[in-house]
Amino acid sequence: MISLSHPEQFVPQIKKELTPYLNGPGSRKTIKEAFQYFLGKNDKIATCIGYLLCQSGRDPKEWYEIIKQLPAPKKFYYQDEDCQDDEETIYRGCLHDVILFSDGRVAILNIPEADIDNYDNLASLTSRMPEFVNDFYNNNKQAFLYDPSGKCMFGYFKEKGTEIYANMRPDCSVFERPARDNRLYQYKDHLQYELVAGINLDFNTGVFKPTYYGYDTPDEAIKAKGQKKAEAIKKYNDTLTKILQAQKTALIKKYGEKAYNYIKQGKIYVGMPAGILTEYKEIQTDGTAVQLFSFKGTFRNNAGVYSLYEPSGIFQLFRELGVKLDYNKIYVRNRKVTGWR
Repeated sequence: MISLSHPEQFVPQIKKELTPYLNGPGSRKTIKEAFQYFLGKNDKIATCIGYLLCQSGRDPKEWYEIIKQLPAPKKFYYQDEDCQDDEETIYRGCLHDVILFSDGRVAILNIPEADIDNYDNLASLTSRMPEFVNDFYNNNKQAFLYDPSGKCMFGYFKEKGTEIYANMRPDCSVFERPARDNRLYQYKDHLQYELVAGINLDFNTGVFKPTYYGYDTPDEAIKAKGQKKAEAIKKYNDTLTKILQAQKTALIKKYGEKAYNYIKQGKIYVGMPAGILTEYKEIQTDGTAVQLFSFKGTFRNNAGVYSLYEPSGIFQLFRELGVKLDYNKIYVRNRKVTGWR
């Protein structure tokens, strides 16, 4: 079992291992029947079969009913490949992409498909708005969060209390992949999660309420996404314009218009004030300011003491893109550019 990577591949192996127990009158022909049989016979085998059934099934209600029957873990098991303790390794492959919390919650990650037609067409959200999923969750698939209270969730999560930015980008995405040592997650019981896009599944009342980034329908979320993205771009452009204008005014006043016009194009000339080499900043699309040149120290020759400047990392990127630079080293004396090579 532990040599296989995909949950569905465990099923034939489990059947083979369980066959000796299932022969004879009243033998159980399916994995689900085996699961029911072992619930009262062997906690570990029942747990393995249960989570593998969830990962290979498509019905959230079935996931809920299966996990509800599983015994709560009495301890958390180490999953290191070199561990030889049978008790420690029994869960290893079965808990792939499963997080057990000691308060009884369970997260099943990266569920490839789910039959959600009876709940809501979440697939329409993820197919019509791939930028939501790709930008926010690094292509992770939907997760199922089981809660013993019966109020479960299916979809994409964020930590409760964290923000969704103005452009509808969550502050952080969850969940991270389980550690090899599942015991770590007993210390995360205080963390609570909420849906960004998905379905709240209350199995006590049978009420399944979708939510799309705080909106009731995918269309509302799509419209809001476009509006908020446009607002965020305008806000950024307005801020960037103010920053660039302030820098231009200050540098022209200090070094003159010629020096500013040259440095703005990444160019230099003999006699250029050296201070502008490091004071001018390129503003990137993410709002960060990048210095074009770096001071590398001083050296002395027969003519006197010189300061040495070199292009910064942004120019290295230009080189990698095939842009040829006229200089690799810039020489400064008496606070003026004297030459380069």
